[in-house]
Amino acid sequence: MSQDSLSALVNPSVFNELIAGSVGGAAQVLVGQPLDTIKTRAQIAPKGMFVSDFIIHSLVYTDLLSI
Repeated sequence: MSQDSLSALVNPSVFNELIAGSVGGAAQVLVGQPLDTIKTRAQIAPKGMFVSDFIIHSLVYTDLLSI
């Protein structure tokens, strides 16, 4: 490994990108997980349980506020 490639790995921008990617991934999980849970509940629910979008809409706010 040459000195130039080693200094490129120690470059502060690499650490900034690593931190930014980690924060972005955590934000994606925090936002996506409750919505995915609601989607899965709607898919496995008995027929007729989710009669309208209003019920799903209220579940979104119920689940998001219960966190």
